Amino acid sequence: MKPFFPTILVLLIAIAVRADETLYRYEGDVHPLDPSAGWVMGNPCDPPCSEFLEDGHFVRFWSEADDFASYGFRITQPPDAPPPTLWVEWRFRSNFPLGPILVGCDAAFTVDYQGISDLVYMYGDSVITFEGGDFVLGLDMSQFHTFRFESLDGENYWWSVDGDRFVFSLTPGVPNGFNTLQMWGNGGCSIDWFPGMKNEWDFVRYGELDSGERIVATDPPSGFVSSGVLNGLDTFTVTFDAANYIYLDEITVTSTGGIAPTVIAVRRREIDEPDTVEIALDQPPPSGEITRFIFDDGEAVNIIEFADFQIGQAACCLDDGSCQDLTEASCDSLSGAVFRGGGTSCLGDNNNSGEDDACDDLFLIPAVSDWGVVALTLIILTAGTVLIRRPRTVLA
Repeated sequence: MKPFFPTILVLLIAIAVRADETLYRYEGDVHPLDPSAGWVMGNPCDPPCSEFLEDGHFVRFWSEADDFASYGFRITQPPDAPPPTLWVEWRFRSNFPLGPILVGCDAAFTVDYQGISDLVYMYGDSVITFEGGDFVLGLDMSQFHTFRFESLDGENYWWSVDGDRFVFSLTPGVPNGFNTLQMWGNGGCSIDWFPGMKNEWDFVRYGELDSGERIVATDPPSGFVSSGVLNGLDTFTVTFDAANYIYLDEITVTSTGGIAPTVIAVRRREIDEPDTVEIALDQPPPSGEITRFIFDDGEAVNIIEFADFQIGQAACCLDDGSCQDLTEASCDSLSGAVFRGGGTSCLGDNNNSGEDDACDDLFLIPAVSDWGVVALTLIILTAGTVLIRRPRTVLA
C-alpha cells in the first residue's frame, strides 16, 4: 500500500461574539506587594512559608504546615463605582492534591463585587465552592489551569475552570461597598499535608465584558499544513481581535463522518495573551472528513472547520468590510456576505479605507463630482416613468 500523506485545511468563519476589555493585569513577574502590582497585605507569609519568583510565576512554598498567607486587591473603592460587568481570570497550579479535608487546606480565591461575595477552594487536582456542593475533580496536577469568575449584572454569576462552568448562582445579594479580589495560600492542614507544598500563580486579570469580537487567527493557521499536524492535532488555539474567552458549553463539534473529537478543556497557556484561547481535544479530527467547531454564546457564532482534502476558497467580503478566505457555501451562510470567487483572496486593508482591499469596490461611495451624474440619471428615469404613465387625452 502506498503511504498516504494528508494535508489539513483550516477554514475559518469569523462572526462577532462576546468580548472582554482588560482593566488590570498581574502577570506574576513581580511580587504582589511591588508598587507596580498594587496588591496589599492580608496576612504575611512567615516561616515556614516562603515566597519567590520562578519562571515568571509568583510562588509560595511551605516547608511545614499551617502558615496562612493572603493578598488583596481593590477593584474600586468608594466613591468610585465598580465596573458595570466583571470578569476575573487567574492561572494557577499546585502540587497538593485533595485529601480528607475538603476545604481550606490549599489555595483559595475570593471575589467581592457589588452584591456578590464568594470564594472557591483550589487544589492541584480539584476546585470546590465555599459551600462544598459544587466542584470539579480530576484536574491534571502537572498543568496550570485557568479559573474564571464572570458576572453581567453584579448579582448573578458563575465560576469555571478550563472552560467548564460548574457554578451558576442566580441569588442576588445586597451591595456591601466592597469590590476586591483576594488570593489565599493556606499552607496545608496538620493532618493533610506533605513537605514541599507549592502554589504557583501565573497571572491574575480582570476587566469588563463587551461585545463585537472576531476570530482573526488560528494555530495551526488557516490554510494547508503538514500531515504531521493532523496526527497530533489534539489542541489548537483561536485568537480574537481583543481579549475574549470561550466556555465548553458554548462549543459544538460535528463531523461529516468518523468520530468527531470532544472538547475537554479551554485554557490559557504560558505564552497566551487574553485574546488567545487554547482548545484541548480528546483526539484529533478524523481524516477524510470535515470537522466543524461551532462557537455559539447565544448572541453570535464563530465557526472553524478542519479538513484533510482540497476545498476551494476565495475572498468572502463581510458586511462590515472585513474579509475571510472561505468556501462559497460557507460564505453564503453568512448574512450580508459576498463571495468574490475566481481565485481571489483577502488582501488586507493596505490603503486604510476601513475595508479589505479585495472588498473595496463593494463599499465605494460616489465622489462629489459623481453625484451630479447620479442625480441626472434619477431625474431622467423619473421623467421617463411619468411620460410613460401619462394618460392619452381625447379631443372632442
